[in-house]
Amino acid sequence: VDCDWSSDVCSSDLILSATPSGLRATLDRLAGESGIALNPVIEADSATLHLELAMNGFGYAIMTPQAIAPELKQKRIAAARIVEPRIVRVITLGTSVRHSPSRAVRHVAGLIETITKELVSSGQWPLVD
Repeated sequence: VDCDWSSDVCSSDLILSATPSGLRATLDRLAGESGIALNPVIEADSATLHLELAMNGFGYAIMTPQAIAPELKQKRIAAARIVEPRIVRVITLGTSVRHSPSRAVRHVAGLIETITKELVSSGQWPLVD
């Protein structure tokens, strides 16, 4: 199911991050560009809490498909895709320039790269053209 940004999303009771996060900043910017105000009824900084609150009917959470995949598979939650405007997020892994990354850091970075490639190749994490 797809939903319309201006009539469906912005007018809904939303569960959003309280502190400035990348997603919240993007949503606020998109709402401002549309001339529409978001309607946050609950602000919390935990994705797990967002999901639990949404599943219990307190509002609607805007989350990535990966974050809700288990609940979708178990049919514990329903989801709609925001198709326009397209919400794009950039993920960056940063390391210190002052010293070489430790073996543990290199290992974790390798795992992140491997898992990300698996998600992309399986279609669970779509790439932006």
